[in-house]
Amino acid sequence: MQIWVDADACPKSVKELIFRATERLKVNAIFVTNSPIYLPPSIYLEMVYVPKDPDAADKYIIQNTCDKDLVITADIPMASEVLKKTSYVISPRGEEYTEENIGEKISTRNLMSELRTSGMIGGGPAPMKGKDLQKFSSAFDRIITKLL
Repeated sequence: MQIWVDADACPKSVKELIFRATERLKVNAIFVTNSPIYLPPSIYLEMVYVPKDPDAADKYIIQNTCDKDLVITADIPMASEVLKKTSYVISPRGEEYTEENIGEKISTRNLMSELRTSGMIGGGPAPMKGKDLQKFSSAFDRIITKLL
């Protein structure tokens, strides 16, 4: 089992929680990014650089994820692909993506994209809050416990 992090869009507070968890649990985490990010010195942390192509990190994670890995991403189409490998996926806000809910998540994502494109709504997700980190921590702990 490995933890894969779509690191470019992952909030710092979530990365820090993962840093601490890998040390405590002695589990490897791979941060996939197209730009430099800070990783503390650890035998459990690895960084993989990918080209600046917007989907390069997604493609790399999809290709390298194995059965029973945990992926951290907010990218719903990527989550859908990873779920096909019987891996686990949670967003940085602690929402678990499953075979049961991924279709609805993709539909909602597509609708919101259309509304943004048409100018009917603006902006992106709300800023990360403390309760989001708590929700992530709970989902992360639950899945890691199941995998270990």
